[in-house]
Amino acid sequence: MGTQEGMETSRETLAVHETRSRFSGVVQMPCRHLTSRCPDRCNHGGAVAVFDVEEYVRYEKPGHYGDAEAKKFHVKLNDPCQLKEA
Repeated sequence: MGTQEGMETSRETLAVHETRSRFSGVVQMPCRHLTSRCPDRCNHGGAVAVFDVEEYVRYEKPGHYGDAEAKKFHVKLNDPCQLKEA
């Protein structure tokens, strides 16, 4: 796709999920990672918006990897990784 400091980078679509979902609330999720800073100094946990999937409009999983259809969808609020341009 592009280069970053002389390294070739590419992305492969693992799955496409297009849904109609209903917001069900915000919950505090604890850290579930296993780094030396976990669980209380790592900032992996935090506020998560939860959506109930009511209907799949489109679902594609072209290869072996990728998430299966889900009944819920979670989005961590204020996660810098999710604010990056795709």
